Amino acid sequence: MGTNCRRSLPKAAISAPSADLGAALRWVTGAVRRRAQVVVVSDFLDQGWQRDLRLLALRHDVVCVHVTDPRELS
Repeated sequence: MGTNCRRSLPKAAISAPSADLGAALRWVTGAVRRRAQVVVVSDFLDQGWQRDLRLLALRHDVVCVHVTDPRELS
């Protein structure tokens, strides 16, 4: 994200196994000043992220990559 960021993401937020997708989307919405392409890679199993994704998409071009593990779905 380089020079477009107002603040840097704490290392704990990057490596947290139970990261909150909604919180991450809110962080990107507030951190990236200029219009950008944002790639979201997630399993989307979390709840309550839809509104945050819509707000992010109002300003940025968003590409979502849905990662699945058949063992998690069974």
